[in-house]
Amino acid sequence: MIAAIARVAYLFAPDMNPINIPHHVRRLRHPLTMNEVPNELIVLALSWIHPYMVFKFRRLSHRFHQCLSHSSFARVNLSRFDLSRELMSTWTVWMLHWPSEWRVAYARLHGSSCRTVVLADRKNLKPAIRRRFPEEVHLLCNLQYLDLSRCHLQGVILENAFCQLENLKQLDLSMNGLNGCIPRNIGNLKKLVYLNLNCNALQGDIPESMWTLPTLVHLCLAQNNLSGGLSENVGNLKHIKRLVLHHNNLSGRLPETVGRLRTLLSLEIGHNHFAGSLPESIGDLTNLSDLDISFNRISGQLPTSFWRLQRLGTLLMRGNDFQGLEPESLSRFPGLQEVDISQVLEVNSDVLLIH
Repeated sequence: MIAAIARVAYLFAPDMNPINIPHHVRRLRHPLTMNEVPNELIVLALSWIHPYMVFKFRRLSHRFHQCLSHSSFARVNLSRFDLSRELMSTWTVWMLHWPSEWRVAYARLHGSSCRTVVLADRKNLKPAIRRRFPEEVHLLCNLQYLDLSRCHLQGVILENAFCQLENLKQLDLSMNGLNGCIPRNIGNLKKLVYLNLNCNALQGDIPESMWTLPTLVHLCLAQNNLSGGLSENVGNLKHIKRLVLHHNNLSGRLPETVGRLRTLLSLEIGHNHFAGSLPESIGDLTNLSDLDISFNRISGQLPTSFWRLQRLGTLLMRGNDFQGLEPESLSRFPGLQEVDISQVLEVNSDVLLIH
């Protein structure tokens, strides 16, 4: 049997790393024909081939495809190789091509040691291939960084996707084709600092649990199809610095509780359907440097507190219906560099052409 295993291994991988083959097996180099090889020997032999290479043998026949796609083969194959330097800290693109059985097997073998999932070689991904969000990541219980941006992912994010990722600090799924609703249990990610779901096709309202994330600093949900209002609980984000919600279908009034976001540096809610007047509490955002409320339905007088935003560098207000706004008054913002209220303004002797 050992001789047969060695012959199969040499037949399909004559250049395989000899370190991974026992010495008494390496000496046997007499190939068999495929018809002579039973399934058991195919599994035993090919399990010594690195996971990066072994999948190409599935194309040999339907029998090979069945053998190599089975979860039992995945467990044996993955256990024979030390993938710590290749996958334990960073997933590569070829792992995204693995069948679900392989991703599950890897997660169960090494999930407790995996801290980071980042696809660094996205240029090798083919846009025409539709990929689902790999739900198996929920088995990586100690995962801290998950970046699957620009991976041509489609479909919905399953509700259990984040149920065990209590240590996750950074989640980036931006620039994909994900649809459906944001999972309600996203509030389980109590250590989350950075969340970027920009540029997808996500629908529905923003889950209430989103506003319970105690350490969130960056929240980016722009360029989706999100609807509903901005919850009063937004004021619970005590450490938020960037709140990016532009290009959605959000509506309603901005809540007074937005003024609690004292650490906020950038508020970007342009291209939505917000209405009513700006809340008086807007002036409490004294650290704000970028404000984009353009192309909404906000109207009325600017609150007197608005002029307390002395650190503003960018102010985009075009496409609303404010009353009593004089261009000359904007000179009260000493650091203003970019303005859009559909006029030509002169601020601090710098001429800003606004269309």
